[in-house]
Amino acid sequence: MTTESPTANHDRDEWKDCRPTRTPEDGCDPTLINEMACKAKGVAAQAAYNLTYADLLAQAQKDYDTTRKAYRLKRHDATLAVQDMRHQIKHLAERIRCLIEQDRVVRCLDDAYTEICKQLDCCEGEGGCCVESDCEYDKSTDIPYRKLVKRIDHYQRRLDAAKDCFTRLVGEPAALEKRVTDAKAAIDAVNTALAEDPAKTDLKKVYAQARIAQRLVDRIWNGFGDANAFVECLCCALSCWSKGADAVSVLTGAKAVEDSRRESATQWCVNLLGNPVDEILAEYDRRCPSQKPCEPEGGSGEGSGGGQGGGQGGGQGGGYGGQGGSGGGQGGGYGGQGGSGGGQGGSGGGQGGGQGGGQGGGYGGQGGSGEGSGGGQGGGYGGQGGHDPSTCQDPDHDHGASGG
Repeated sequence: MTTESPTANHDRDEWKDCRPTRTPEDGCDPTLINEMACKAKGVAAQAAYNLTYADLLAQAQKDYDTTRKAYRLKRHDATLAVQDMRHQIKHLAERIRCLIEQDRVVRCLDDAYTEICKQLDCCEGEGGCCVESDCEYDKSTDIPYRKLVKRIDHYQRRLDAAKDCFTRLVGEPAALEKRVTDAKAAIDAVNTALAEDPAKTDLKKVYAQARIAQRLVDRIWNGFGDANAFVECLCCALSCWSKGADAVSVLTGAKAVEDSRRESATQWCVNLLGNPVDEILAEYDRRCPSQKPCEPEGGSGEGSGGGQGGGQGGGQGGGYGGQGGSGGGQGGGYGGQGGSGGGQGGSGGGQGGGQGGGQGGGYGGQGGSGEGSGGGQGGGYGGQGGHDPSTCQDPDHDHGASGG
């Protein structure tokens, strides 16, 4: 079984894969089928994600070309007008300060304006390039699952911010034109107020209007020092958006693969818990496959040490003889078919051959009297009913004689 290695931080994943592992030596690995299906889901998830941005990025490329050209044109046309407005509002503010006559009032108005400007900057933003300076994305997928999920979420927020920045920049040429118009209207409003009856004019209010008009003129370029600074920001925003979408696409595919693996492992556990007996038998078959038919019991070969009947004293005739004497089978030990004494007997006899003669001479046979000192069929030290031929008497008769 495999378990994801725990990490020392909050990315630790408690999920476990309980499926058995397989090695190349095992041959068959059923999980490979699931693995192919998981990878297919990963490819599908990545393709689906790409579709959400394919058309948008294609349109963004066109917008980039048109926007950078339009901004240069709008800025060039507004340059002279902005310089003139900056000159106008400077003299209007000085004129109003002279009309107020009290420096303390002017200082208090300037302090109030400075404080409110901070709040306005907070609400409107300071302008300038809206894209982050670091647009690098790590597309490596060999990371813990929880870290992978967090990375996708983090990168998605970053690329969404880059996309929003690019969208705002695309509207900058039109916004630039509107800011010029608004600043001119604010200056005209100050001129109109100064043209009214001085007795009815609130100079503090007109001075505050003049300072706001001055702020509008100062913010016409929206924080971009020149046209090139704007175009560079526009390009960076599109690049960050594109890189982020590519990275999230790869990571989304990796997450889909891992999700599918976890689903397969979970289903495997469900199947195992539902019927563990079948899995035991399957594992038994894998561990203990069918063997060749077993060899006959008791035999170890046709050699000097065994035969039909095996070890010492074994065979179809026990003791020291029979057709498979004390140490052997056919051709072994003290007896057998073709021993040293010839015939079907071992060293002690054959069918009448050797010193004892008979089937099983020497130390044993299957019975009967034979020729020679060792007895007949079953002579010597014993057989099935054998006796000493020199007596030529029936055993019962001997018992009777002895009893008489």
